[in-house]
Amino acid sequence: MTENHEKISSVSKGRDRAAMILMLIAALGAAFAFVSSIGVARLASAVTQQVEWWRVMGFLLFTLLFVFLAIAPRKYPGLWELILIDKGALTLIEFVLAKNPATNALSPAIIDGILTIIILAAYLLVRGYTSWKK
Repeated sequence: MTENHEKISSVSKGRDRAAMILMLIAALGAAFAFVSSIGVARLASAVTQQVEWWRVMGFLLFTLLFVFLAIAPRKYPGLWELILIDKGALTLIEFVLAKNPATNALSPAIIDGILTIIILAAYLLVRGYTSWKK
């Protein structure tokens, strides 16, 4: 067994379990958003229908990515970091847009901010950064 493998294996089962629960909660939230957004996309005008369906598929993609990370948290180098960058950037953009009351971006900003914290906590619990050292 290599030294790196021993370090990766040293993450406790309790930490892995806690991170799995956090990521499954994130996946459930994304799945709920996926299902909820289908009706919005179906009823969208021709001007916004494409972007609404893009949003629906984004929720589905994140649902599956969160499940992958819940099941195999150290298997996909870079995936944690890409998701954290995406969610962090989206949160910042939404907070900036929330200054314009017409955008209704404050609620999504708060939700994405909480989600970013949950993902970061899970990442640190499982030491997701060690997936780069395989």
